[in-house]
Amino acid sequence: MVSDQHPLLPSDGKVEESTNGSSFPVRRIAARVGMVALACGAIAATISVANKPEAKSSTALAQTAPMKTMAEMDLEKGLASSAPSGNAENPWPGSHEVLLYKRTMPTATPAADCQFMTEVLGFQCSYLGLTDASESGKSTDATCGARAQGTASEFSYHLIRDMFHPQGVAEKEIAKIDSIHGEMKQDEWDPFMVYSVSNFVPDLSDFVEQWKKLGVNFRSHSYTNTADSTTMYVGMVAMPSTGAIFEMHALTVDEKYKHLFTSLPDAACGIAVDTGFEASTLHKWWTENKGDMNHGIDGLPDSIVVKITHPTTAAKHASNWMFQNAGLDFEVDEKSSSVCSTASTVLKTFSGPGYAKVAFVELKTEHADERVTDYVKLIEGTHANWVGTQTGWDRFMDNHIGLVYKNQFLDALAPQLIRNSVRFHAHQPSAGLSEEDPVCNLYDTIVDQCGSIWTEGVSGLGIEMHGLFDYNFFEGDFYPTSLDFCHVSSSGDDEAS
Repeated sequence: MVSDQHPLLPSDGKVEESTNGSSFPVRRIAARVGMVALACGAIAATISVANKPEAKSSTALAQTAPMKTMAEMDLEKGLASSAPSGNAENPWPGSHEVLLYKRTMPTATPAADCQFMTEVLGFQCSYLGLTDASESGKSTDATCGARAQGTASEFSYHLIRDMFHPQGVAEKEIAKIDSIHGEMKQDEWDPFMVYSVSNFVPDLSDFVEQWKKLGVNFRSHSYTNTADSTTMYVGMVAMPSTGAIFEMHALTVDEKYKHLFTSLPDAACGIAVDTGFEASTLHKWWTENKGDMNHGIDGLPDSIVVKITHPTTAAKHASNWMFQNAGLDFEVDEKSSSVCSTASTVLKTFSGPGYAKVAFVELKTEHADERVTDYVKLIEGTHANWVGTQTGWDRFMDNHIGLVYKNQFLDALAPQLIRNSVRFHAHQPSAGLSEEDPVCNLYDTIVDQCGSIWTEGVSGLGIEMHGLFDYNFFEGDFYPTSLDFCHVSSSGDDEAS
């Protein structure tokens, strides 16, 4: 008999204890400190902190979207009298558990991306249309967007093309980053090598053989795992039309290929390449995910996600933003590398079992690159022009990580975003896509409560807060409509794109 209690819901005000299922040490990073009382109705904020293993290593735009002032927001939602019960050091009204469930990126060619993910990475992939154009009043069978939906051991990779403004800007930026990567020469390194997603597989030989057969440009390096001094092998490929680097980390590679794996170049940020997990733990998680060396897509082995990195111009700022607005403790490391500083945390994956490191990577002054500064300014400026408070959308909102907030309603997270003047827009899933969502499809009875708060994030990386609404905050004018890819606002209440 299936319980009526959804695993993401608070249960009688009790904090659910979670275990990592491995020998990795566990660290608690926050404690329950109170509750938020909203004028429209009190809700209890009682959620548990993420148990996590310690990482062993450490252009003005043409049109401005409508935005409401903070005073208007306070008046409408009664927030003026609902100051948080926390303090400056711990602004969050309660502890919480957060799980990593997807990486989303803008792309120019989702159909080609699907082929790349299957043939080059061994992922499963499906191609989906997003919002029928007929819903915008046009007589057509076309859709207003498209998504390549890849999965590896149930972790999701979404690559999206859509019609949001400013049209063409993201594609131009992607082409620029692709050009910077160039031919992925072994002895070169560029600042967008850390715009990356990393997976683990026990042995890398099948991937090297496949990449050579397909004529794919790739980099291959060996490095010493800082967690246990094991020699690791990593292959890196650039996915065309996204600008992203996909890394495959492994414990072994066939002797005939070992000569291809050289040390990382001096310009590389080694601590950003390293996963920070012991080799035995990585293999344990892969095995627990029922990894198979022979039955992956296109004959390639199964793999599991273990790391996501993103460039930043200020690691400390990224760390502070993530704590203040997402409730996550990102540790800043300025000493382990002469090339870079990082702000990183470790999150349990929603697909589980296993964890992944998420890190922002800042090049130190002598290695700083203005191209990263331009990248961050472009995305932040775009958000400022097109996204407000529960209003608007833009092309770069597709660049985000997806986090599942367990034992907490999304309505309790919004007040903190408003207090910190963070731009966001909450939605239910696009029509017909609930069944594709690993959270929404857990129980038929909660589909109407399921959705996300998409935020502008920090350093150009958006943060999607995924979970369940209780509609104490998101009601009336703030009601989260289905994400509509045919309208500039993303809500279907304006002119079609």
